[in-house]
Amino acid sequence: MTVEFHDFLDAASKPGIRAVIDKLRGLGFFTIRFSWHTYGDVLFVNRRWEPLSLRQRADLTVVHKSMEVVSAGSRIASGNV
Repeated sequence: MTVEFHDFLDAASKPGIRAVIDKLRGLGFFTIRFSWHTYGDVLFVNRRWEPLSLRQRADLTVVHKSMEVVSAGSRIASGNV
């Protein structure tokens, strides 16, 4: 499932958001935050319903990190840092 947290509206909500994410991780969800500076786009995969191999988790993480690098490079090149 994907979740769009609105921490960009209120920075004070971040501790609560982190608590929700920690709770879901504790329940067995694999988590990737796709947003750059916020929790505006978070992917949660229930590993009981969709078991992910180590390779699949690594692939998701590498793709995510690659997207961050490309995004940062685009912002730097355009002067929107």
